[in-house]
Amino acid sequence: MLLILSDNQDQSTNSVIDWLFFMNLSFTRINGDKDFLHCEIKINDYKNVYIEMKNNENDVISLNDYTSFWYRRSNYKIVSPFIKTLKKQTNYILSKEWHQIQQFIHFYFER
Repeated sequence: MLLILSDNQDQSTNSVIDWLFFMNLSFTRINGDKDFLHCEIKINDYKNVYIEMKNNENDVISLNDYTSFWYRRSNYKIVSPFIKTLKKQTNYILSKEWHQIQQFIHFYFER
């Protein structure tokens, strides 16, 4: 199955999705306006990585269900419910950690 990361109103992505519907191909689209409130990563070894994310509408996306990834003009946000209540320095550290998780997810799809 294909995972698409795009902007909500990107016309090129919309055209590709029209074609995917026509071809009756399975896909999931994530738009940059969705916040992910939960991200779980389990690593047993390099070949056994499990990644699951839940957005603010309680949709659960298991990245292991996808065999292809198309990135187009957007990014997802992983929002920690604790970030707003912690001190500035802690927020900075947590933001850096979330950024590393995003980079790992991109690396996972690239391999």
